Amino acid sequence: MIAESCLSLPEIEKQAEHTLYVKLPEDEQGQVLRRVKQVLRQSPGAVTVLIYDGQQGRAFQLENSLKTDAGDTCMRGLEKVVSKESIILKSNKDAAD
Repeated sequence: MIAESCLSLPEIEKQAEHTLYVKLPEDEQGQVLRRVKQVLRQSPGAVTVLIYDGQQGRAFQLENSLKTDAGDTCMRGLEKVVSKESIILKSNKDAAD
């Protein structure tokens, strides 16, 4: 198998216009980050993912291989790992304004 799913160019362009922010809880960050990555691998796409580490007060971008589609399946999966309030899908156009 070459690919599990295929996106059209317009879908990729639309996804690339967004960034997904995930805030890790202060406890068990390593374990939670591993679970977040598992969810992201199941929904590949073009949305960049930034992880906010509250303990260190910094954010870091996950590798390109973990870009996601940020669809309903992905978001529901993330909500099982971190709270809904810890997940923000933001348009990059908002940041440019």
